[in-house]
Amino acid sequence: MNLPLFVGIALLSLVVWLGLSPRMIRRFYESKLFGPREPGSCVPTTSYPGVRNYEVSIPANDGTALRGWLFLNPASPRIFLLNLGRASYIAKSLDLVTLLLDSGASVFTYEYRGFGCSTATPSLRSICEDGVAAYDYLVHYLGYGPENLVLFGESLGTGVTTYIASQRDAAAIVLHSGFSSLERISKETVPFLRLYPSWLFPARRLDNKQILKRPHPPLLLVHGKLDDIVPVDHSVELYEAAAEPKELVHLPNSDHMQHSAGDAELFKRKLSSFLSRLA
Repeated sequence: MNLPLFVGIALLSLVVWLGLSPRMIRRFYESKLFGPREPGSCVPTTSYPGVRNYEVSIPANDGTALRGWLFLNPASPRIFLLNLGRASYIAKSLDLVTLLLDSGASVFTYEYRGFGCSTATPSLRSICEDGVAAYDYLVHYLGYGPENLVLFGESLGTGVTTYIASQRDAAAIVLHSGFSSLERISKETVPFLRLYPSWLFPARRLDNKQILKRPHPPLLLVHGKLDDIVPVDHSVELYEAAAEPKELVHLPNSDHMQHSAGDAELFKRKLSSFLSRLA
């Protein structure tokens, strides 16, 4: 092969490699990450007997209306801000809401734009901003102080949770089935992405490990040992890297989001104990 042809092929290969990187075609990768809105996810009403609960409309920073829902536990001044996972919406998350209520606090959750009944298209940036909008609604409209607010994230929502913690004050952080970083879980899920260095991923979005290395409120990590979507060693890595105070709880018979009856009780007890130790 002559030199000009070799150089031309090398340059073309480099352009294609760069052009297919997560940073360059972020929208493409985001469409795969979030997927289409799940059919039937916009449930008009959510029935939850025995607990005062009601729907609210949260204004996002660009005017998008996000659907939120408040579940009140009158026995405690504390409240969980529940940041949902990739395929979750309010009506689908009532088992988790029940567990959180039973652990001893109220629950406020919401649907990111493009999820459930919230309109518009989600992106890595927008779901983080939606989380901050939900936090601000809790503080400025519902009157909760940061000292009573516990940030709770499940799966994808763990990245939103740590982002909120980097922008706002809170009493504590709970991460359930969390990933170390979006870069790591992406490379494990899509081997092709291992060809790309860190600087070709979107500006450290959803990087739990980097955020938790810095000072933060008390942290509880909870992960099912049978998780085959986000392996439990992600939470082990987070625990080892995170600043104090921190605690890691393994659920021995649980996968990514489903808990055995015994593990659900263990989860609830650990949450209750964690809440009781907060200042």
